[in-house]
Amino acid sequence: MDKERKTLLTKSLFNIVAVVIAACLIFNTIMLLMAGIDSSKLFSALFGFGLLIFVFLYDNLHKKKKKLAKIAMISFIAFLISLVIIEGIVISKANQKTDSGDVVIVLGAGLYGNSPGPLLKKRLDTAYVFLVENPQALCVVSGGQGPDEVDSEANVMARYLISKGIDNDRIIREDKSVNTLENFTFSKILIDEYFGHSNYQSVYVTNTFHVYRSGLIAKEVGIESQGLSAPAIKSSEFNYFLREYCALIFHWLFRSQ
Repeated sequence: MDKERKTLLTKSLFNIVAVVIAACLIFNTIMLLMAGIDSSKLFSALFGFGLLIFVFLYDNLHKKKKKLAKIAMISFIAFLISLVIIEGIVISKANQKTDSGDVVIVLGAGLYGNSPGPLLKKRLDTAYVFLVENPQALCVVSGGQGPDEVDSEANVMARYLISKGIDNDRIIREDKSVNTLENFTFSKILIDEYFGHSNYQSVYVTNTFHVYRSGLIAKEVGIESQGLSAPAIKSSEFNYFLREYCALIFHWLFRSQ
């Protein structure tokens, strides 16, 4: 088999594999969206369509401008390597446990009306177990009111914990934040004010896919905090991990959220 035929066969095989992977990613998104609209569910489709666009562009470049096609393939391989490395880090840090602390910070997430959404409920249930096992610990519920929310996330979170038996006196409401950076920034102000010093041990609760980035942000705002992982929604977990790749790139570039 000559070199040209080998190249054509390799390219054809790559195209077939790429299209199959893209189709699976897009199908996964469609199945998730059938259960309800949620922007986080769009990330597998985003990667799938991106893969299809790359295949189309690469085929055209390969026919007309082979040097540009080579650059495009090198860039694509670099992207795949970065994806594997970053996702590997996120996954390796996803399941964190800690047994004790003076204060636990529960990071806000979406609401369903006046109730915690599925991800937030898992964070609160994880925090509840921690608070029961550490009866001296305080809890900061951190989250403001979004434009489509009827109440602040902090108020909804506090009511949920109180309904499960946590004393209201143990709960501090931080109801101004709109992202993870503000969660930690505003929570730190309240915690420092309560303790009157910085000599306390804090723990933050968030879902598995969000633990690594949250830890980076906590350090940046000056909180030495340990992660406590809450489960994710299994059907959407793949999408959330893909979202973290984009979120971390954005975070490293702009140092926000």
